[in-house]
Amino acid sequence: MGYPRFVSANWLEPLIDFDHSMNISMFIYPALSADVLSDLRRKIAEMEATIYSQAEKGLELDPKIKASLEDALSVQEELAKGMERFFQFSLYITLSSDSLKDLTESSKRLMITLNSILIMPKTATLQMEDGFKSTIPIGQDKLFMVRNMDTTSLASTFPFTSAMLAQDKGIMYGINQQNGSLIIFDRFSLENANEVVFGKSGSGNHI
Repeated sequence: MGYPRFVSANWLEPLIDFDHSMNISMFIYPALSADVLSDLRRKIAEMEATIYSQAEKGLELDPKIKASLEDALSVQEELAKGMERFFQFSLYITLSSDSLKDLTESSKRLMITLNSILIMPKTATLQMEDGFKSTIPIGQDKLFMVRNMDTTSLASTFPFTSAMLAQDKGIMYGINQQNGSLIIFDRFSLENANEVVFGKSGSGNHI
């Protein structure tokens, strides 16, 4: 339901590397710049009027409104220059467990993980079926809980980087126990291609 004001590259890494079986779905809807600019102008006018009214009455300015106005003005300028595009973005997660107890505990851990990166999650109360359908590979957003994002912010949500041990080319050495990703490495691309393998006695096979 809520997202941080600013995000950096790979900000969803704690979610991608969360140690539990789950499905993650992201839906992205492009928006027309003309429509967005029109909405932004209206929102900016409303916020400026609110700030002016508060200042006129001698009230302390609401920091949330002031921050939102700064963000809106920045986005308006970038859209007008064609530097950014506008999108609507939704993020859904479905956890899977063998027992209700494990599901409850995992849900609490996931909530804590999401809160640590300033995401405010919300359980799909009375919409469990729609939430489940939104995270299976049929490409349907049954909940449509969207957040406005520009191109830069949206690009940072893609899980292209994670705790992975992989190169663009090479051979597969095994599976990363941290997140289940493949370990792909080309040791011949290095100055020295020697290799050392460690393991407990009896763990290897001699050919």
